[in-house]
Amino acid sequence: MTGRKNLLLSIVLVAIVLSSLTVASYAQRPPEESSKIGDKVRLHSIRGHAIQRGSEDRQWINASMVLVGEITAMNQSRINVEIQEGSIKIGDNGYAVKSGFARVLFQKFGWMNIVGNATGSDGTTFRFHLEGMLHIERQMLVIVGLAGPFSSGEDSYVLRLVTRIEKVT
Repeated sequence: MTGRKNLLLSIVLVAIVLSSLTVASYAQRPPEESSKIGDKVRLHSIRGHAIQRGSEDRQWINASMVLVGEITAMNQSRINVEIQEGSIKIGDNGYAVKSGFARVLFQKFGWMNIVGNATGSDGTTFRFHLEGMLHIERQMLVIVGLAGPFSSGEDSYVLRLVTRIEKVT
């Protein structure tokens, strides 16, 4: 009986110690990059590729993206960003991004969803919907792997991008 009491007491003490360490680690956590509503952020690709849907020639084409937006809402695990401007380039073709939004769910790992419209040089409107895993590597270094469709009624691509998010000063 004494052995059981000692075992139970040991388990309770270990649980108390572990929970106090967890609380201490959260108390020492730095603020979330001191971002606030109204801050501007830039999402730019480090590398990227696209493939044209429905094409017989299934070759990867170089792609890149730069988006600038403003944080419109945030709490401890979610951020909403309104895309204000940007560009997407697929091969030699450039597309201007005039509007869109991004939703971010984060902790140490997270998820990002970006939806918007882009216009080609000929006036064709493309819609894009990119999503992917977000990872906070260290303070001031956030990496997102994004993938999804970029399409108009006639042309359609699948984009795959590795991007970086940074605060615009």
